[in-house]
Amino acid sequence: MPTIHLLLAEHFKTPGVVMSAHATDASARAEAAELVNIMLKDSGSTGTADASTWERHLAPLQEEHGAAHCYVEITRLDVKAATAEGIEAPEATNDTLSAARRLSWLCAELYHGNAFSKENLWRWHEDAQAAIAKAEGRS
Repeated sequence: MPTIHLLLAEHFKTPGVVMSAHATDASARAEAAELVNIMLKDSGSTGTADASTWERHLAPLQEEHGAAHCYVEITRLDVKAATAEGIEAPEATNDTLSAARRLSWLCAELYHGNAFSKENLWRWHEDAQAAIAKAEGRS
């Protein structure tokens, strides 16, 4: 089963959450180390984190700034292959039905925590925008 390594982080000085998906644990750990090194620098701390030590360097930062807004987490997600099986290709005469089917599938995938192709999402977004423009008489 394919695996995605999801990285979530927040810098104690910068509001907002950083989120990235990685195909390998090594890639996620490398980014985690980069983010921790930025926090170390901004905190005036010495030392440099690497892919194997970033968690050890993060702990004192969390004690100093609070873990609620100073964290880096990597979560491993096993995902099943996402396909649009059962969803018909857009029909030129029925864009609304096609868009509704795609939305239904997407909602089901999100509800069940499954991954899906960014390319499919973008293509579907563009198709939906074209259908909206057509319905509004802008095409």
